[in-house]
Amino acid sequence: MYIETGHMDVDDDVAFRTHAEACNCFGHSYKQFYRAMAKHPVDSELTIWFPKLYDNPDWDNYFSDGEETLYERSKHNNAEHFDGFLKAYREEKDIFKRLVFAHERDSSGATMYRFKGLYVIDAETSIRERTVTYRRKAKRVKTYAPIR
Repeated sequence: MYIETGHMDVDDDVAFRTHAEACNCFGHSYKQFYRAMAKHPVDSELTIWFPKLYDNPDWDNYFSDGEETLYERSKHNNAEHFDGFLKAYREEKDIFKRLVFAHERDSSGATMYRFKGLYVIDAETSIRERTVTYRRKAKRVKTYAPIR
């Protein structure tokens, strides 16, 4: 459906059961995919990201400002995680424009990956707060048929 329309919009309450279903809306043709991030096969500046936004032992990721701001914190060693962010940012790695699919649990405990939009790093706030911080840049993004 989203490939046919040529876009995906947060206001349409888009959610998928698997990472592969979400990734395949952007040019992939995965049967299975389980990692937290995937490279966008058409736009090299974009990463497809599946952050956990529920209580879990590894991450304390959360939204504020009506989902306009997304924070990424490691529960194990956030200082080390943040230092890795700074290094990648200074090396101008293309991992800071992300199509976000929030890894959520519904009331029955089932996992869903809900589209939240395109988020871009806010380096100034990240450095000031020592927490990796993203700001939503778009609610609607372009979709692509699988690249063969």
